[in-house]
Amino acid sequence: MVRHVLVTPDMRRLHNAIQRHEHDSNYGFALSVWDRNFRTWRIIPETGYDRMLMGLEWQDKKPSCPGRALMLPFRT
Repeated sequence: MVRHVLVTPDMRRLHNAIQRHEHDSNYGFALSVWDRNFRTWRIIPETGYDRMLMGLEWQDKKPSCPGRALMLPFRT
């Protein structure tokens, strides 16, 4: 299976899921070995790909300045 070595488009799609436990997965951009090693590897969303919702609900407005945009990944 290609997913055991390379990151596939479906894996990246799951990284963009609305569910936090799903979007906190599949960080790799080329090799999936890193996600498997750090236990952030997911193959299939809970609801399946057809019913999966994508996006970030908590980010309802665009950042107003570049500094704020750069700090978004560090906010909890």
